Amino acid sequence: MEEDDELPATIQLSNGLLDPGGGRRGRVCGLTRGCVPHFRVRSCGVIMCQVCSTWMPTHANAPIHLPPPIAAYFATDESSDANEVARCFSEIAVVIDERREHRGRPAITRWKAVVNAKYHYTSEPLAVHVSGPEVTVTARVAGDFPGSPVELQYRFTLEAALIGRLEITA
Repeated sequence: MEEDDELPATIQLSNGLLDPGGGRRGRVCGLTRGCVPHFRVRSCGVIMCQVCSTWMPTHANAPIHLPPPIAAYFATDESSDANEVARCFSEIAVVIDERREHRGRPAITRWKAVVNAKYHYTSEPLAVHVSGPEVTVTARVAGDFPGSPVELQYRFTLEAALIGRLEITA
């Protein structure tokens, strides 16, 4: 059923759940925002539709505001240019990924080149928590790796307009 589709005449509205005004159009969308709808249909001569919903956190409507260096990192992270990603970091930055440390921009460039050769993925920031120079981003990462998709924690430490440290954990 699409938004604004008219409900079939055989569906009996229960307590105005779909539209408190008693109408039969345009309210299905409002119920699904921020929740996962569950429909239960029973038949006793007349079809009756009841809607139950379970509230679950959604990220589709919540804008994610990332500090500029971190926004630049995520914008370039999926590119095949390891140098472009490394330019988001300070000269002496540290990246810890898969429990391995990569210290300095040349090491970060090598790390990113190896990751690009090994995996193809997309990352979608879902949530951000900022505490001074410490920024934690939760992102959904999906690609051609075992266990995909996963939600990863990216713990950044900012130094002026660059990233000084990044630790990626599950």
